[in-house]
Amino acid sequence: MTRRQTNRAVIVLAAFGAATVLSGCSSDDNVKAWSPPTPELQTVVDSHDEVHNKLERNLDFGRRQITEDFARAVYWDRPSRLMNKPTPY
Repeated sequence: MTRRQTNRAVIVLAAFGAATVLSGCSSDDNVKAWSPPTPELQTVVDSHDEVHNKLERNLDFGRRQITEDFARAVYWDRPSRLMNKPTPY
């Protein structure tokens, strides 16, 4: 490639790049194209209410599990040893 052909290729590429950058994209036309097709879903398969229910169910389970673990730690889940009858525990 000669220097003249190289300069011509650079000018053509620069003109094409400038035309591409200056033309840009209109934001009004692409709003519909880029908006989510299913806005009622928060995840891939769950709606906002379903995600909220899962979170509440997990938090409730965690709270119950914490109280159960605490009862085991302080031995509240065992029968009293002060009974005069034997216990099956």
